[in-house]
Amino acid sequence: KASAGNQLYTMLYHPSGAGQTIASNFPVSMEQQSAVAGVNNRTEVTASPVFSIGAWHRMEFVLQLNTIGQANGVFRWWIDGTLVMDYPDMIYVDAANPLGFFTFKFWPYWGGGGGTRTRDDYIQVDHLYLSGIPK
Repeated sequence: KASAGNQLYTMLYHPSGAGQTIASNFPVSMEQQSAVAGVNNRTEVTASPVFSIGAWHRMEFVLQLNTIGQANGVFRWWIDGTLVMDYPDMIYVDAANPLGFFTFKFWPYWGGGGGTRTRDDYIQVDHLYLSGIPK
């Protein structure tokens, strides 16, 4: 999460939208909801490869703050060694919201597409590593 409500999040979602069927592959997307004026919202930017169930996957992200007044922030996402998203023009901070990145949250959840859960789902995370340079 960046300054003053500027949230960047990634999603895995059911390939048919609000599907109630069991899926074995899930597309990914990135979306930015921002309080920063003029931010470039990227809604439902879908990438391949997709995640498959029953297998370990490696995700790597690089995020770099933009210079205030410039659209030169970075968002890069690799899945299993393949670069799936590369945006060198992100806006995370501006003069009114200069704090930068200040939290990381991992919230797997069900919802947003209707329907009722019919079973338990599980996710396993191993070797989580965060690093950065203090601003």
